[in-house]
Amino acid sequence: AVQTGVSLAGPHATMKVLADGKVWDITMAPPARTERAGLKEGVIPVGATVTIHGHRNKDAKRLEIKTERVTWNGRTFNVYPDRT
Repeated sequence: AVQTGVSLAGPHATMKVLADGKVWDITMAPPARTERAGLKEGVIPVGATVTIHGHRNKDAKRLEIKTERVTWNGRTFNVYPDRT
C-alpha cells in the first residue's frame, strides 16, 4: 500500500510503499519523464494498492526498487517505456 504519494521533487520521482511490513523506497524516472507517463503528484492516493515492476537495489540492506512501471487501478504508468 502507498505510504507516501508520488513526489516530483529531486532528480528522480519517488514514493514509499508498504509491503510485507516494510517500507520500500520507490525510485522512478526523472520528474518530467514520470509526468509524461501520466504519473503526477496526487494521482495515486495514499493507502492505494500498487504493483511495482523494476529492479531491487544491489545493496540488499536497502529497501529500494528502481522502478520501470507502476500499475494502479487498472492503469499502467510506464516511466521507462523503452525498457521491457
